[in-house]
Amino acid sequence: MMHLADILLQLAVPGPMDLEALEAFGDDIYQRVDSADLDDGDVVTQAARQSAPEFVALAEAASRANDPRSKQLLEVVASVLPNLQRLVFMETADVALSCPRFMDAHARPLAVALASQVEINRATDGFQAYAYLEVLTRLGLSHSAARLRALDLLLSVTSQDASTFLERLPSLVGLALDRWGEDELINVLDRLAEFDEAKADALFELAQVGLRTALEGESLDAIMTGLTSTRDQFVAVEAMAESRDDATIFRCALDIMVAFAGSPTGTSDDSSEAIQDLTKAMSQRAIFSTRTAMGSWARPRRQAEIEWYSLAHTLRAATDPLHQSSWLTPIDTLSRVLAAYQAARSVTVISPDGLRTVLEPTVQAAFIRREGLLAHLRDALESDAVQEIDAEAARRLLDSLYSVERPDGGGASGKVWAAAPALAAELGTDADPAVAAELAHAVEVVPAVIGWMNQAAEARARARARRSDPVVDQLLGTALDGLASCEDLAGTVREEFVEVLVEVLRFAADRADVGRGSGGPDVTYLFPRTDGKNFTEVFLQRDLNSWLKSSSLRRFTRMEEPDVGAGRADVTVTQDYRFTIEVKRELRDASRSALLAAYGGQAAGYTVVGPRVSIAAILDLTDHTYGIPSLRESVWVDEVPVVGAKPRHVVTVVIRGNRPTPRQTRTV
Repeated sequence: MMHLADILLQLAVPGPMDLEALEAFGDDIYQRVDSADLDDGDVVTQAARQSAPEFVALAEAASRANDPRSKQLLEVVASVLPNLQRLVFMETADVALSCPRFMDAHARPLAVALASQVEINRATDGFQAYAYLEVLTRLGLSHSAARLRALDLLLSVTSQDASTFLERLPSLVGLALDRWGEDELINVLDRLAEFDEAKADALFELAQVGLRTALEGESLDAIMTGLTSTRDQFVAVEAMAESRDDATIFRCALDIMVAFAGSPTGTSDDSSEAIQDLTKAMSQRAIFSTRTAMGSWARPRRQAEIEWYSLAHTLRAATDPLHQSSWLTPIDTLSRVLAAYQAARSVTVISPDGLRTVLEPTVQAAFIRREGLLAHLRDALESDAVQEIDAEAARRLLDSLYSVERPDGGGASGKVWAAAPALAAELGTDADPAVAAELAHAVEVVPAVIGWMNQAAEARARARARRSDPVVDQLLGTALDGLASCEDLAGTVREEFVEVLVEVLRFAADRADVGRGSGGPDVTYLFPRTDGKNFTEVFLQRDLNSWLKSSSLRRFTRMEEPDVGAGRADVTVTQDYRFTIEVKRELRDASRSALLAAYGGQAAGYTVVGPRVSIAAILDLTDHTYGIPSLRESVWVDEVPVVGAKPRHVVTVVIRGNRPTPRQTRTV
């Protein structure tokens, strides 16, 4: 056993966003510390002041262990934390905000103490006052009492506040506005723009407000007018400060978007310069730079990078004189601008129940979502061999939805919701009675077409929900860490491969959750067959291919492409570069080593031409009576050795089939 002060000084707390590592660290200290020290109030208080972050982890561990002294330990944390200074305070707060037991017991009094400290310091010590307010705002993302106090303080900004306090506020106000939607915060940004120290950041946040407002426009003309004005706001930010890559990346995207919308068959020469600036800003990871001063907790989710890759690829295509304008429309691009904006403004927090949660600004972009779905359906009709429905009837229905006038739709909305709930939600039938009336008629006349549209709408909605899934972010981080030694994974190769990988990870996360009833016939292969036979990998192949074709990768995805590495690839995605997804089934041993030995060579074999990286999707049909490995245990990267050549990288994603329900799962 070690004395409390000694062990806390000897060890350093891990990053608080790694919840598993933080819990393990706290448990380790709790097991090793001299129990007698925890009974000595003076020793405990002194240790908490000297090694506050580590002490918080210990106190949380004691609470998890139901230690009778844990209540007093957590009270010491609550007493010490608001009185810490600068970096020690921020590091300790990072840990405390990741401790659900401490938050459950002390969030309210902590909010009161932090608000008091902001008032005490705001005119004399701006650095410390801002630190208290930032933590109070973070606390307010999960606790209503803290939210109200943080809002009161943010709304009370005056010229009497210290300049070091004011200059740090714009990004925090922007975060609060994204999350809480209080329009009065826009007035705060206007006030902050009057101070030289805060002007550039305040104008940047106001430009973000303009972008969100533009994306909520109710017509294409209204949206484009708003985007043109917003572009000018980002130009103003660039002119005020050097190295504002965060403003440059938005300005470039809007430059090209506005030019393309004005002339979809041939953008101006200025667009090529904007593309170069956009590519440079992305290479410098500009999208992650806006909230750098607020620490790593405020960085956007990992998938933000992928949304920008997708947008950039679309914008490059718009400036390519050889591009096919027939498949590139303003709505396609606006949908990606919306996704990129929401991803860039996202933040990951720890919820009151101790789970990672991604928060994004709510954007009521009904027009973009409705028109985006209609464009997607039309594109699906033109590019796919749709055999199960009357394609001509589907085209006529889409034409009528595009040109529909606006009479009263009566009670048609209820009929549409009953027959096609996903389609009704995406098209906004409650708000648009004319669309509801048209669809209600179609429910009677062409029910198969409505069923097909509803299935497509549901697939898009499910995929969109996974964009903000923190589990997918974690899996992406694991995969990218494993691919760090892949020499080919750079530049455009990295952009395109990661875009494919993220869609596969979203698919894996969705299929890990889906139930037999909600998933419908497409996911029956994930559950035991009633006749005792095994499904083939073709079911996974078709399901994954369908998912990819519901994403922005639709036009680039093929199944059973011949002449790939002298073979026939199960699924390929080809933009500038071709990437293969090898689909296999495993009946006996789904361990990592067994899957590498059985399928690693074939998956790597398809990369003879092109980047030396591929994906293996494995349908695991082994016996799962005693439980299913977690999704985190189902994704990894292997280096596959090649005689006389450099190794190739394979990302393995295991989709667990033959699944019992939780009620049917047994204990070993």
